[in-house]
Amino acid sequence: MAGLTVSEATIYGRYGFGPAAAATSWKINTRRAGWVGPQPVRDGRGRIDIVERDTVQEKARELFERVRLTRPGEMEPTDSYYIGLAGTFEGHPNLKMRAVSYTDADGDLRGLLVYQAQPSEESFPDSSLSISALIAETPDAEAALWHFALTHDLIGTVTASELSMDEPLRWMVENQRALTVTESDHHWLRILDVPAALAARRYRAPGVVVLDVVDPVGIAGGRYRLEVTDDGEGQVTRMTEPNDDDAAVRLGIAELSALYLGGVKAQTLLAAGRIETDGETATWFDAAFAPAASPRLSYWY
Repeated sequence: MAGLTVSEATIYGRYGFGPAAAATSWKINTRRAGWVGPQPVRDGRGRIDIVERDTVQEKARELFERVRLTRPGEMEPTDSYYIGLAGTFEGHPNLKMRAVSYTDADGDLRGLLVYQAQPSEESFPDSSLSISALIAETPDAEAALWHFALTHDLIGTVTASELSMDEPLRWMVENQRALTVTESDHHWLRILDVPAALAARRYRAPGVVVLDVVDPVGIAGGRYRLEVTDDGEGQVTRMTEPNDDDAAVRLGIAELSALYLGGVKAQTLLAAGRIETDGETATWFDAAFAPAASPRLSYWY
């Protein structure tokens, strides 16, 4: 599998890449938003603490190594990501960077919020808070850190980016009209080895489908039989002597790569004319490829 985040979306489709995980950017009017979500800190289920700058990298790495395994699309970042996140550049640290952690009632680290505050020159109580990373391992950590950001003293606007398509924050605020959410493509994937890629993930519905894959650069094209067992394992066979009538889904490698994480439905691509199949097969495909969580990549690389 090859992957990238893109600066120009029209380039990479011609090489077989497909947008597999979208990202959302949020602008939140804290004066209008209100809060109806849980408050774990108030209820004694955990606590918020300030994190010293020289420990942000360590805490972020520890937490993200656990969190990323639960979200399709997340990957292991490089060291430079953690350095940038903490603002600990050698010789010129980012002194505006701030961080708080959330620990549960047992004292275990479950969440980390890294942010910067920018004072408003016109009205100090309308200052802004920009979130660099909100890493949450549990629902309590997610709620506690968002509540901290949205109720921070003198903050009128909170911004965040590279969030998922199904952020629970939308249902934690009282007034959803206080949210301005912008969607964009973000994480693009390109399958290089179809059998290896399809066998590497799990599936949610048993069945058999034959895929007729077209690759514009001739790397991964061909006809493949995917059989999903009752326990969700995928077994893939390349068909060396396929029949003309045995393909249930005809699609490009870019479309298969976009479908891989479950971020787009086969029925959507069918309606858009991007794949060829019947409605029943598309329904099975979507059931089998349904993700455990909405795909997300929370950083650029």
